Amino acid sequence: MFRQVNRLVFQAVLIGGLGLLLQAAQAPVEMVKVPAGVFTPQFSPRPGQKDFQVKSFWLDARPVNRAEFLEFVRKYPQWRRSQVPPLFQEGNYLADWQGDLSLPLPSQEVKQPELQAVTGVSWMAARAYCDAQKKRLPKLLEWEYAADETDPEKLSWYSLVGIGIPVQAGVAAPNQKGIYDLHHMYEWVDDFNQVIMTNDSREGAEKDNQLFCGNSGSATDRMNYAAFTRYAFWSSLHPSYTLKNLGFRCARDL
Repeated sequence: MFRQVNRLVFQAVLIGGLGLLLQAAQAPVEMVKVPAGVFTPQFSPRPGQKDFQVKSFWLDARPVNRAEFLEFVRKYPQWRRSQVPPLFQEGNYLADWQGDLSLPLPSQEVKQPELQAVTGVSWMAARAYCDAQKKRLPKLLEWEYAADETDPEKLSWYSLVGIGIPVQAGVAAPNQKGIYDLHHMYEWVDDFNQVIMTNDSREGAEKDNQLFCGNSGSATDRMNYAAFTRYAFWSSLHPSYTLKNLGFRCARDL
């Protein structure tokens, strides 16, 4: 009798422990409160203005991973690989997945594919994900401010572009603001087209190549190779692009 009771207690504890582990695995992404401050971007979105006041905001501590995006497409089937229309993705949407609800298999290089940052996601899909979490994509200026970094070692990824292996989100050491993986891949920002626009394109603004394209003279720091690379990348994007080295994270207003 006592053995049976002990066995039942042990099973209950085991099941409870597994439940806690599952809850931990599904815990929402931690957000970091980015303090307000003055920031000098590599390229100013306003001619003649060098410094910008950035309001305090919340930013995901790490990029969205595959497991989290899988839960999203389970809940919102219109964003599954086979359901997204060509207008919202260029053809390589979640191309490394095995199927609509099947993540990539483990490999020698990637032991836990579910923890890798999700890539191959269009701007529309990234926005939809953040909206479902009651968040938003960060603005370009917010992202650059949060990612401000001068340590060459932490910026070394930009010289390795083309390898295309997604990072395991949240493993490398965070920056001084407590944010992880800001320089381990490219990330969508809400207003990425601001790189080649001086004003809101919805107001009929004309493209301004002075902002980035073909004019390095307008750069704040001509030796900042990482920033040049990011702006060049953003300026080349279309909302439907789905690239293997392009992921995202979400932000939220205070």
